[in-house]
Amino acid sequence: MRIDLLRHGDAVREALDGDARRALSEEGVRSIRALAAQLRGLGPPPARAFSSPYLRARQTAELVLAGWGTADATALELLTELEPDADPVHAMRTVSGMAQDATHVLVVAHQPLLGRILVRLTGVERGLAPGTLARIEWSPGAGGGASLERVLPPE
Repeated sequence: MRIDLLRHGDAVREALDGDARRALSEEGVRSIRALAAQLRGLGPPPARAFSSPYLRARQTAELVLAGWGTADATALELLTELEPDADPVHAMRTVSGMAQDATHVLVVAHQPLLGRILVRLTGVERGLAPGTLARIEWSPGAGGGASLERVLPPE
């Protein structure tokens, strides 16, 4: 299974109704659109797409899917398991259970969760700046290994 872990793009610093409602900044929108253009050249779009329900993560996922040309073909699935301080083991069990027949999934979420997932799957300790994508090849079965294939930082 190919997993694209994507940290949401740069977001505004505050929202009147709380952190979950923080939107992407203008710079965040621009950099995510540029990333989507890069992704089009790296193979077919994901079969499944999962996002944190936080506004900035949803906006990021929607922009990437639209740029990949899959906004209608891939329904975005919102998971509370992808909120910032969620348990990485539970998050990946949920994603792998829901996408067990998919060969490529997109997961859009936050730090520190994405960094914890990355280290659990690959052993690589790396934080992800806003708008950074980490592509992983993973065998989710018992004893399945994973490798970090590429990292695409924001422009």
